[in-house]
Amino acid sequence: MGIFITILGVVMVGLIALYVLFPRTLFDFFRSALRKKGKLTAKSIRVGDMLWPYLEGGSPDAEPLVLLHGFGADKDNWAAYASEIVGKYRLIAPDLPGFGENIRDINRDYDMTTQAARVRDFLDAMGIEKCHIGGNSMGGFVSLRFALDYPERLISMTLFNNAGVVGANESKLQKEAQDGNNP
Repeated sequence: MGIFITILGVVMVGLIALYVLFPRTLFDFFRSALRKKGKLTAKSIRVGDMLWPYLEGGSPDAEPLVLLHGFGADKDNWAAYASEIVGKYRLIAPDLPGFGENIRDINRDYDMTTQAARVRDFLDAMGIEKCHIGGNSMGGFVSLRFALDYPERLISMTLFNNAGVVGANESKLQKEAQDGNNP
């Protein structure tokens, strides 16, 4: 048992040193491992004047499932779930403009209506007429806007703890924002 504890200690010290000295290398390793486990491939496609990075997995003949990430997130947020999805669907997880590896231009609009139209243009560039769509947080808000603006493009929609839906009772955050405060 003593040798096991020693080996475990050496491995832990090595991982901590790797994290401190080479955090990007460690991050890239884990990101790559998640993508591999989820059978995802990193790709990109030109949509207008933007190059859209995305992850794709599953059969190209399966029904497309487009998953949109939340604010401050990126396409890799879906990699942890991909292995449960790619057996049934063609999973497509793009970086929305303004996030991840997509364009970040302060002179562009990033409101939900504009982002939903961009998702429509992305689907057009991919040759996808109809899809399942899902989103988390801000991505859920974009998905909801997409569903309202382009219902003919949807097979189904799934929202994960999304923004853009207001409940019957105002939250403390909503009240603060209405009063002009930024909690």
